Parts: sequence; structure tokens; C-alpha cells
Amino acid sequence: MSKQRLILKRMLSFKLSTMLTVAMFFFTGFPQSTAAETPQARSSRSYRPYPAIELTSLVFEKPRPIRAWTARVDLTAPEVELVTTPPTKSSPGFETLSATTAEFAAAENVQLAINATPFTPARRKSGEETELIGLGACDGSIYSNAHNVYGALLVTADGKPQIATPPINEKTMSNVQTGVGGAHILVAKGISKAYLAEADSHKNFSGPNPRTAVGLSADGKTMWFIVVDGRNQNRSEGMTLSELAEYGMSIGCHDLLNLDGGSSTTLVLQDPVTRRIREVNQPVGFRRPGTARPVGNNIGVRIKQDKKQN
Repeated sequence: MSKQRLILKRMLSFKLSTMLTVAMFFFTGFPQSTAAETPQARSSRSYRPYPAIELTSLVFEKPRPIRAWTARVDLTAPEVELVTTPPTKSSPGFETLSATTAEFAAAENVQLAINATPFTPARRKSGEETELIGLGACDGSIYSNAHNVYGALLVTADGKPQIATPPINEKTMSNVQTGVGGAHILVAKGISKAYLAEADSHKNFSGPNPRTAVGLSADGKTMWFIVVDGRNQNRSEGMTLSELAEYGMSIGCHDLLNLDGGSSTTLVLQDPVTRRIREVNQPVGFRRPGTARPVGNNIGVRIKQDKKQN
């Protein structure tokens, strides 16, 4: 074959390959990670400990043993108030004192609570100083700035919630009353963004783990707390980021923010009759099931009429 014919053949081959690639993108879209299968619950139980809160426990067998809980909160209910960990006078570089989620619930008189913003360093005792890795806002005071890569849950003074995408500017923060920072946004406007979170995360983090997340409906009238147990072989081994995104969308989350998970993952509820605060899930705070880790920030739901009764 002559040199000219060889060059022509290679050019035609390259052109054909390019056309096929463009056609593939046209019909299938640009490549993202393969969508995870939505975990299907083997069993679920729901009840309303308070009129504005519906708590559901779920047991999954596939894709692995998983136990999870969702708390559906009606934000239109006038008695509902969102509360976060307040700042404390600390050494420079620190903003809060560590506390378990149950201790936070008791101190702030909230009826439902989960852990929230990532923090450093890990603490073994309550009352030790922590630095938040992301937003901390309480009663109109922004005491820890939003992270420039991670998302945040914001609630304005008039009670409107938003899961904000980074970077979060001053205008967005101008009327914030309450807020917590998280990690990656897993669902934005009804579309899974888990593949972006996975690309930005170590495989050990994006794989099955205990999870805490907060979601919002499209109209902003409903909030979900999602807690998934993990690191407990044969009982609950956790969800991947993609699975959590798919599950969140399946229950109605239009936006979903991954919060601090792993050893921090905790959900607590105050019994409406006995007033006792109990851990609903089985945290692995100190690498053992049933041990609660002191964390740097929490978010809870206060039922204001209950506050008046106490």
C-alpha cells in the first residue's frame, strides 16, 4: 500500500471513529457513573410520634443487609422549629463543644435530632472543643463559614429552607437564621449528583458506610432526615453515596445533602409520653455498635407547643 493511501485510510478511520463517538453522546448523553439500583425495603414500619413528624424504619436485604430510618417533617406546621448546636466561647479556631446527639437534644429541648456538620478533631469525651468543617448558624448568628466545596442547609428568618450549592456567596447568606454544613450534594433539582461526589471521594468513603442526610421536597414544605446504619456485619452494612441518592429520590427528595456520616451517624427521638430521649438507630461511635460519638454540630426539630408544656 502506498504511503498516500495509508495516510488517507487512517484519516477516514479517525473520522469514522469520531462520528461514532459523537453519535453515542448524542443518543446516550455524556458519560456519568452507572446509576445505582434503588435499595428496595423488605419491610417498613411508620408511625407519628408527633403530628408533624412521621418516622419510618426500614429493613433491606439487597444489595446487602441494611437498616435505615427516615423522619418526614412537615415544615408548614406552625409548631415546628429547626434548632442547631449553638456556638460557645472557645479557644481560637474552635466554635462548639462536642456533645452526643442525645445530649444536644436534651440541652436544646428538641424532640428529634441528627448529627450534622463534619468537624475536627474526633473527640472521645463530651465538652471538648471542636472546629466545624462548614457552616454553623444558630439564631441568626453565623459562627462558622460555609465550606467552599461542600453544600449546606440554610433556613431563612421567615422559615424558608434551601440546600445551597457551593460556592455560597454573601447574598445567599444574608438572611440565614439557622443552618448546618454538610459534605457533597447528592441530589439537586431531582437529579442525582452522586457520581460527582464519588469522583471527589476516596472509594472507602463512597462505598457502603453509615450515612446521615437531609432532604427537601421541591416546594420546600417537607424535610427528611435520613439515617443509615453501617459497619455492622450481617445486620446493617451501610449504603453507598449512589444508593443513598437513589433512595432519597424514591421517597420524594428534590434536593439531598450528605451530612457527616460514619462514626457520627445518629438519630434520636424524644418519646412523646415518657419524655425520654433515646437513640433510634444503632450508632458505631467508637467502632462498636451502640456507642455514641460526641460530635461538633447537630440539627433538631423542636415542637414549640411541647416546649410550653415543660
